[in-house]
Amino acid sequence: MKETTALTDATRRLLAAKLQLPPIPWTHARGSWVYDGAKRYLDAASGMINVNIGHAHPAVAAAMSDQVRRGTFASPGALSGTLMDELAGQVALAVHRPEDRVMFTSSGTSGVEGAIAPARLAHRSRGADGRRKVLTASLGYHGNSAFMLALSGHRRRRPHPDDSFGLQPAFDAPYPGQHLDCPYETCQAECAQGVRAAIEQAGPETVAAVLIETVNGTTGGGYVPPAGYPRVVREICAEYGVLVIHDEVLTGLGRTGLPLAAHHTPGSYASHATVKRVDVAT
Repeated sequence: MKETTALTDATRRLLAAKLQLPPIPWTHARGSWVYDGAKRYLDAASGMINVNIGHAHPAVAAAMSDQVRRGTFASPGALSGTLMDELAGQVALAVHRPEDRVMFTSSGTSGVEGAIAPARLAHRSRGADGRRKVLTASLGYHGNSAFMLALSGHRRRRPHPDDSFGLQPAFDAPYPGQHLDCPYETCQAECAQGVRAAIEQAGPETVAAVLIETVNGTTGGGYVPPAGYPRVVREICAEYGVLVIHDEVLTGLGRTGLPLAAHHTPGSYASHATVKRVDVAT
């Protein structure tokens, strides 16, 4: 048997983010548990929020094995994506949007970027070529690409000013200690007027979309916006013809108890017959 050499910082070749605690050694995972010999750890993070059904689920393992025996990858742009089309239909039904279109991506970052692109395209198709800006909140986090980090408010990950393309968050998040000069003892739905101010400062004719997390995740640890806040954001954006993008990477597909976190706030998005909202869920 080949002897395994313990890795040290000097011998590791994997470039990955370092957390405050050292990585936990592990041998295998089952369901919600990660094992290291006799020890086991509860995977409260669900992998990286993408293992909702648990580790090593027999049905998932069987489906993956069956698929890889038939073919490893087939681009739907070149080969018929029958199974992907079926899955897209099931996803649309699961979030109560049966007439929506679904785009599959490999990460939350690419999912959010994939939502921004059609938002801008929608404005161009209407002749509003100048609408390209995307406004975000000061505590929001939307991905790890250079573009998304520039739009995000994750302070530890903010790029150097020379590398941020001139982009930065445009309004304060409606959370305790984060909404500067908040006129209320605790944030209210009307704190969304900060979004109005940001749109007006940017110039409504230049704004394509407002991008918000329906529940704050990476930067705040589960901050929930004030009751009605997403609805007021949508109403304000509708006044200016600005689209709303809900980043549901951390909250979509039932993680908050409803199919989408936006479902907790009636009126927070428009009906599927109008182009007023794009949800991003992985």
